[in-house]
Amino acid sequence: MKSKLAALILGVAAIAFSTSANAVSLVTNGGFETGDFTGWTTHNLTLFDSVCGGVCPHSGSFGAAFGAPTADSGISQDIVTIPATTYVVSFFLWNRDLGGAVDNDLSISFAGTTLLSGTNVAPFSYTLFTYDVAAVSTLSTLAFSFRNSTSWFYIDDVSVEAAPTPLPAALPLFATGLGALGLLGWRRRRKA
Repeated sequence: MKSKLAALILGVAAIAFSTSANAVSLVTNGGFETGDFTGWTTHNLTLFDSVCGGVCPHSGSFGAAFGAPTADSGISQDIVTIPATTYVVSFFLWNRDLGGAVDNDLSISFAGTTLLSGTNVAPFSYTLFTYDVAAVSTLSTLAFSFRNSTSWFYIDDVSVEAAPTPLPAALPLFATGLGALGLLGWRRRRKA
């Protein structure tokens, strides 16, 4: 009986204090570590767009560079999603400054929601962008579109993960209560 109660207490405590630390990205090749655009659909790529090493990556060996000077180019990927479920979309983006005039535009979206867009965006170093977006269908498109006539936009470490589900507020209290009951039962048995 004592071992069953202890197992129940440990099980409830594990559930109560579990986290989403083991969340897995649903994006294929989000770090571009294949050295190419495997897993991505490309749109209007020019000789100024590529997966590259050197200065491109935020982490790892590769990142993606977009510098099409006259028309938007980019990549997209369809992600299997559950409608009405919230997803965390994150990526690192860098608008590199090569000393020229600012002449660019960008648009980034997921599940039909525009996450980031702009025209004549001032240069900035690698920055983490994170968004919570609810899926509206079983297939959600993650799309990046860029034009940069004087420099490059770099992206890396692209991720889409299901948002952690909040635990009911009473669950940790329930686990604590079960633990207290277990200790009381153990003390009673010891006295008897």
